[in-house]
Amino acid sequence: LPSGSALRPSFTNGGPTVAEMNELIGLSAGLNDASKVLVDFFANNPGSVTPPGQWTKFAEIASATDRNSLDADVVMFFMLGQAMLDASIVAWDAKRAYNSVRPISFIRSACAGQLIQCWGGVGNGTLTLPGEDWMPYQRATNPTPNFPEFVSGHSTFSAAAATVLAALRGNQISLIFKFPEHGIRFDPTVPAAPVTLSWTSFSAAAEAAGVSRRYGGIHFSQGDLKGRALGVEVGIAVIKRVWSLYNWRTIPNLKN
Repeated sequence: LPSGSALRPSFTNGGPTVAEMNELIGLSAGLNDASKVLVDFFANNPGSVTPPGQWTKFAEIASATDRNSLDADVVMFFMLGQAMLDASIVAWDAKRAYNSVRPISFIRSACAGQLIQCWGGVGNGTLTLPGEDWMPYQRATNPTPNFPEFVSGHSTFSAAAATVLAALRGNQISLIFKFPEHGIRFDPTVPAAPVTLSWTSFSAAAEAAGVSRRYGGIHFSQGDLKGRALGVEVGIAVIKRVWSLYNWRTIPNLKN
């Protein structure tokens, strides 16, 4: 990156629209066990592996699947680590530049004095609640990250990671994760039966990571979708730079 702002995306309308707000309220009202598990899987709250760490774990799966050599792993994890670093720079540049509002603040303000259908809290399904009581589907100890909304870090990290990993060894990968009954710690009745999350490509996993933040009430659609596009730009920039440092064709188990 020539500068932290080099890839700064535009922020349409300067904030969330009513349509974006209504989408999140509708997603909240329609939460089921599968979508709740998706939210929890990608949440990566403070103290966890974090989104970059989660994608490093995905890369470990790719390494084992491909039976990578040490040389191949050095290039893959170097490229992935650089993409995660650059993704953090461009995402937080946008966050600081636009200082955008989070859904919890926007929805509670815009819907104050109204009754809305939404997630009713831990142990509850969908309820009709005052708009000022709306809550994202997140643990009470970390209901919303303490920094601006636009863009989604999860979306940026995930798209950047998916782009570089797909360039190195192909997009197709088997990612399968099983959640046991009552496996969500902050909402212990969920899921009522075991749930399996699975993706057949890095790009599909990245899309799921982005949309999970909308199900969870953390990001609006613009923050998610423009974060994904930003992540792809980061991935391409890293690929070009690493390509100038390595002759990939001489390294086993890597594909253009």
